[in-house]
Amino acid sequence: MPSATSLPAEGVTGVVDVLSTVSQSQNANFDPEVFIPIEGGYRMGRGTAGQGEIIAVVMPASVMNSAFGNNAPARIRRMDVEMTLRTINPNLVNADDVFFGSYWQAEGGDERVGIRVEVVNQTVINLYRLVDEQATFLSQRSVNAVIVRLRMERSLENGSVSLYYNDELLGEPVPFLSPDAAVQPAVFVRDGGVIVGVSNWKITLR
Repeated sequence: MPSATSLPAEGVTGVVDVLSTVSQSQNANFDPEVFIPIEGGYRMGRGTAGQGEIIAVVMPASVMNSAFGNNAPARIRRMDVEMTLRTINPNLVNADDVFFGSYWQAEGGDERVGIRVEVVNQTVINLYRLVDEQATFLSQRSVNAVIVRLRMERSLENGSVSLYYNDELLGEPVPFLSPDAAVQPAVFVRDGGVIVGVSNWKITLR
């Protein structure tokens, strides 16, 4: 990760690795009990009973600015995440209550947009558009394993966000913040009884 003194004046541009940045940062301060480095990425979730609805790992704006410079949260253009369902504790969750996903959150605000993956069973998932606290069903997919690639792209013209599952566009672009508004990348999982692996998490900076 570049040091603050070595950053270009315009900041780092292009694709950057969030997981690598997290592992090198001393200021990310993520709960080590629910976001744990493992071979090939991070383990996320809590096998025991949870304390809330979700566990969210939200990339701090301060860490992004330190790593990438020049108001990095306002320059995020795209996010790519790969997540794998690893473990379900059937004593804690119902079959229809297993979910995880990713979103962007307004820096200093509550506005969100993202993708929520709900697991029907080991071969079927439901995909939802997430806007603030509202999840809207988009489609159901058959899978060989619950491994998903989620992508979000922000329009530089109007700030609307296009959502993708395995490189396939999901519905219409979603109105969001202005194109230069600062956002924070996040991944999330149901709090309690669900464990996922995060093997890839990258953002693209303009």
